Amino acid sequence: MAFSKVLSSDPDYYVKAFEERTKRQQRKNVLVDWTNQLVKNQLIGSVTIGKRPLKVLGVGSGSGEVELGNISKLLEVFSSIEVTVLEPSKKYIDIYKESLEKSKLKGLTYQWRQQTLDEYRADVGASIKYDIILSVSSLYYVDDLKDSLKYLYEILEHGGKYCLILVTGKQL
Repeated sequence: MAFSKVLSSDPDYYVKAFEERTKRQQRKNVLVDWTNQLVKNQLIGSVTIGKRPLKVLGVGSGSGEVELGNISKLLEVFSSIEVTVLEPSKKYIDIYKESLEKSKLKGLTYQWRQQTLDEYRADVGASIKYDIILSVSSLYYVDDLKDSLKYLYEILEHGGKYCLILVTGKQL
């Protein structure tokens, strides 16, 4: 009988699997460029927040490679951004923090949450709303996709935007 690890229950295995997948697909630069264009052309200008900080939720933010590029694009328009990062891997959170420090981006406050979307939902419920939710290649690991999508919609501010990217097949 073959043994199969479950990615969502083994953070170290998840990191190894994601790094191998990324290496094999050589998708990082394409994904970063594509999502940055999406943020620039579709999200910026479509979100109105008044004078308060922009509130962003990163779901499965990984090492921040994609998300930091998106955040830097948002900083071109929004001077203050509050980012909540949901990432179950401590290793990836640490890499994200290092990248953030090296980037020297200003106007950001971060809340780091080493947990899954399901764990976050159990802790916070729908008490906190976000203007933008970024989720790149992470919803494969939720317990119930349909229910998770409903929840993410529920925690969007009125007029907020949700950027969900799921890769299928061999091409991005």
